[in-house]
Amino acid sequence: MPYVGDVDAKDLRFLARMAEQAGRFNDMVKIIRKFVASTTKYLSKNDAKIISTAYRNVVIPRRAAWRIIAATNDTASSKTYLSQVETELSHYCWDAIEVSEIALKKCNKDKRKLFFKKMKADYYRYLSELDVFHFQSNGKSTVLDINTVKCASAGYKDAMLLYESCRESHQQSHPRPSSPSAVSRGSNHSSTDTTYLSLVLNFAVFTKEILGNTQEAVSMSEEAFDTALADIDRLRESERETVTSIMHIIQNNLTLWKDEMQSCS
Repeated sequence: MPYVGDVDAKDLRFLARMAEQAGRFNDMVKIIRKFVASTTKYLSKNDAKIISTAYRNVVIPRRAAWRIIAATNDTASSKTYLSQVETELSHYCWDAIEVSEIALKKCNKDKRKLFFKKMKADYYRYLSELDVFHFQSNGKSTVLDINTVKCASAGYKDAMLLYESCRESHQQSHPRPSSPSAVSRGSNHSSTDTTYLSLVLNFAVFTKEILGNTQEAVSMSEEAFDTALADIDRLRESERETVTSIMHIIQNNLTLWKDEMQSCS
């Protein structure tokens, strides 16, 4: 890890970007952790993005590796290897959760709070996948009492409550515009907000895959997709691409889950 002993927050931010460009994501996480702990300013949109990037790039490869190894976990050597990868994955997930909690205390905007509440819930979800795997491997059928499952569920619900509260306040102070050209710039609490759509997407996946409630996952996905679809023409062209890509994933999930429900009926 590069020396960061007496480096201020501005330089830590620069070092984090340098580590990202160099593909040194383990270093990036360590730098980001120190940055979040030491900064005395409120976190910006760019700060949130770089924090998310750091943890995403150390967790996603390990999560993918864990899934591959877990699928062939039938020998002593594979079990040992699985344990090794799992230890690394768990370490970074718990680290991301802790950093998210610190970051939440340094947010002065609800948009940023929503981002970190979602991030915290996501990393609890990744941990819950590990716990559910071992829970079910031991022949047990219910996962609702697993602590990480409870924390992920509570985290997603907490984020959804914040979004709903912000949306109600926003609607009261900003009546719905009569035309697409009248949309205010950066409507953070609209149905097409990317943080909200990503939140619904991940919460629905958790509800389906971990809680086993396909109908509830379909219901929340349909509501978010339909309301976003009704408002998407109000977006500027520059905003539409990211929103459309998230909606496409939600739509694909809906197709798969509905087919699954029909085949089981």
